[in-house]
Amino acid sequence: MLISLGVTTSMPVGLSVRYARLAEEEGYHRIWVGEDLPSREIFAYLSVLALRTSRIGLASGIVSLYARNLAVIATSASGLQALSGGRFSLGLGVGGIPEVEALTGERPRDVVRVMEEGIGLLRRLWAGETVTYEGVRARFDGYSLASPPDPPPRIYVGARGPRLLSLAGAMAEGCLMSGPEAYLMEGLRALERGAGQAKRDLKAIERVLWNGLVVGEEEKDLRLAGVVAATMAASLPDQVLRAMGVEGELKARIKAGDYRRAGEMLKREAIAQLCTFGSLEEISDRIEELEAMGFTEFVVGPPFGRDPDGAIRGLAEVI
Repeated sequence: MLISLGVTTSMPVGLSVRYARLAEEEGYHRIWVGEDLPSREIFAYLSVLALRTSRIGLASGIVSLYARNLAVIATSASGLQALSGGRFSLGLGVGGIPEVEALTGERPRDVVRVMEEGIGLLRRLWAGETVTYEGVRARFDGYSLASPPDPPPRIYVGARGPRLLSLAGAMAEGCLMSGPEAYLMEGLRALERGAGQAKRDLKAIERVLWNGLVVGEEEKDLRLAGVVAATMAASLPDQVLRAMGVEGELKARIKAGDYRRAGEMLKREAIAQLCTFGSLEEISDRIEELEAMGFTEFVVGPPFGRDPDGAIRGLAEVI
């Protein structure tokens, strides 16, 4: 199982640089950067990390096809690939629905078709083609890149729903997933179906898991894990929340953004579905279980725990 570092654009850039350099020293596979849309711009953020590291891979987790023009994504990814010396992978997805709605003023539609055309057009532009196209969301009239990337970035689909994960199996180099175990298993089956229909080798498709993580065994560590799990639960569909036993006042607290109180109300079993927590040995055992399920890469943090540096070092030793 590959181990990678996770940070978000809501974190101070200097802090993420410190964690990224530490992860590079400890032999982590790459750094996934999650974009909090109201926060810092993800390509600028990744550019700083690219300049302050030299070997570790870099990936966006994820860039929303609804929050940016596709030409902007194509040129930004190309520039970052050149700046990083070919270390960048592009994670694409819909993004958080409330955040995208707030930014664009509309709810994302035709998500599978938009993702399919986005992946196809990016690959054509990165191959140096001059593209004329009018589709679901993208419009090009004789557009081409001045400097196509060499090599082109690998594309990962960030999704939870089975239709998008099936598309990832058919078209992408990998997928980025999160959620409770039953949801993850359904997603892996959808990925396998998509790969089978496209006659692709499933082993060639990277399967990345990014749930929460908290290293620590004390009650305060469990409380932190509860807050992380409650925050993640806010983006899950209602049917998944019901399956986890999240209903009534607990669900209302989550929907209202009261993650501290919701985290206190979540049962330990529900927390464990969304946030890997405990001692380094317990986390290592859980990662082995996830690898047996079919995942090939595990993303660590944030928040890591009360001792982030110790957690990053310790996980590198036990995994």
